[in-house]
Amino acid sequence: MALSVAVRAARGRWARGLSSTVPPAGGTGGGTAGGTAGGTGDTIFALSSAPGRCGVAVIRASGPGSAGLLRSLTGTPGPPPPRVLALRRIRDPRSAETLDRGLVVWFPGPNSFTGEDCAELHVHGGPAVVSGVLQALGRLPGLRPAEPGEFTRRAFAHGKLDLTAAEGLRDLIAAETEAQRRQALRQMEGDLGRLYQRWSHALTQVGLTWGPPSAWVAPSPWVAPSTWVAPSPWVATSSGMILTPMSGTRPPGGLHRLQRG
Repeated sequence: MALSVAVRAARGRWARGLSSTVPPAGGTGGGTAGGTAGGTGDTIFALSSAPGRCGVAVIRASGPGSAGLLRSLTGTPGPPPPRVLALRRIRDPRSAETLDRGLVVWFPGPNSFTGEDCAELHVHGGPAVVSGVLQALGRLPGLRPAEPGEFTRRAFAHGKLDLTAAEGLRDLIAAETEAQRRQALRQMEGDLGRLYQRWSHALTQVGLTWGPPSAWVAPSPWVAPSTWVAPSPWVATSSGMILTPMSGTRPPGGLHRLQRG
């Protein structure tokens, strides 16, 4: 229960931080009707794929200005249908110069990674193309480059990820071996989070069923062993997990062995 309260408190602090930022200027808004999690805070963007020359680069945006930036960069009256890749000419909204032809996709909140309105631009991965699109986004009012980890932070603040899933996502990105990939994926999909939820539920039940302190029984030399209270099953389980902390640790660079002879 204490864990759940702490997580809710952290989400509340981060959500208040998002809502206290300056909303986008007129012309770049365009969140979905009916109210979404993307209705507060500013709009952030960043290169989501690996930097450097590549075939396809993915640029992601999140926030209430996501629909507006698609309109500005494609010259269309609105975003494409939700979760459908659409081929568009991507242009600089200031000069109307074509920067590239690529795919755009629109994720209205709350059905997105961050829980906010989101957009993605899939462009050719040449450095000049990526730089041109990022500079064009930076010139739109109400948009700013994302801070490191800010997309994941917003997903946590809007309840799309818990802390264990966020750690699993980090480990999945850094995974170098099949074992690391499998372990990180299990954690990202909620295995560890569900374990903690079971512990929280068990602790809550213990607190509700023990009764007043006068009814508690503690083992001591003055109390017969036959009257001791047996520990609940979760105690043995949690103790085993705590005593083996390395079992869930991902070696940072895998395991290295030096063989001589």
